[in-house]
Amino acid sequence: MPSTTLPPPSKAWGQNYLQNRGVIRRIVEQLEARPGDRILEIGGGRGALTMLLAELPGCEVTVLEPHPPSFENLCSLFSSAPNVTILKADATTVDFSSFQAHLTVGNLPYNVSSRILTALLRTGRAQRRWVLMFQREMAQRIVSGPNSKNFGALSVAVQAASVPKIVFNVSPGSFYPPPKVESSVVAFTPLEEGDLFVSEESRVFLQDLFGFRRKTLQRSLTRLLGEEGALRCLTEVGVDGTKRPENLTLEEFKLLISSALHYRRLCYGDLS
Repeated sequence: MPSTTLPPPSKAWGQNYLQNRGVIRRIVEQLEARPGDRILEIGGGRGALTMLLAELPGCEVTVLEPHPPSFENLCSLFSSAPNVTILKADATTVDFSSFQAHLTVGNLPYNVSSRILTALLRTGRAQRRWVLMFQREMAQRIVSGPNSKNFGALSVAVQAASVPKIVFNVSPGSFYPPPKVESSVVAFTPLEEGDLFVSEESRVFLQDLFGFRRKTLQRSLTRLLGEEGALRCLTEVGVDGTKRPENLTLEEFKLLISSALHYRRLCYGDLS
C-alpha cells in the first residue's frame, strides 16, 4: 500500500498510479532513449516513472503535472536532481513544439487521453518517438485498420500523422487504485506530414463522416456536401460511393478529405 504521505489518487483527475516497477521499466525501454535526449513526461503522478527516466545517461527530463498536490510532491522529490524539471502545466493545451523534446512518455489519464493525443498530433510530430498508455479499447481504435469495427476517425487521424503500435498490455493490478479496465502501451513514430488530418476542419469532417458509418459514402457525403458535391468528390478521387467509411484505406481518405475540404472552401469559404 502506498505511503499515506504521498498525494492520494484523485478520481476527479482520473489518477491511477502505475506502481508495477517491471511495467515501468518496460515503458522506459520502449523509449529507446539516447544520451543527450530531452524527454517529456506527461503527468508525473508520484514520480515512479520519473525516477527511472532521471537515471537515463545524459538525458534531460521535463515533467508536466497540472495536479497541485502531485506537482508540489514532485518538486520536493526531485529538488536535487539537476536533470529533472517539474512544470505545472496541462498537456491538453500545451504547444509540444515549444519544449524541443526528442521523446514523450506518459501514463495518460483516460478521461483526457484523446485530447492529449490530439495535442501531440498537432504540435509534437517533430519528436522521434512517443510511448503512451491508454485504455485498451482506445489503443485498439488507434491501431485498427480498414474493415474493422474499431476503425474510425481517430484511427485515420492518428495513422495519417504517425505509425502507432501496441507494444504490450497492462493489467489493472499494476495500478493503485486498480482501474476497472485493461490498459495498453502504444509506441508511436511521428511523421512530419499529416497536417491535413490534424486541422480542426478535417477533424470535424472526419467525425461527421464516421457519424454516418452504417451509411454509404454517397449518402454520407450528400449530407455533408450536397448531392453535387458528393458526386464531384467521389468522381474526382475515384472512390466507390457504395463503400462505407470503415472500408476506405488511409490513402483513399487522404484523397477524399482533401477533395471534400477543397470543394467546401470553393462553395462556402474557409470554415476552419
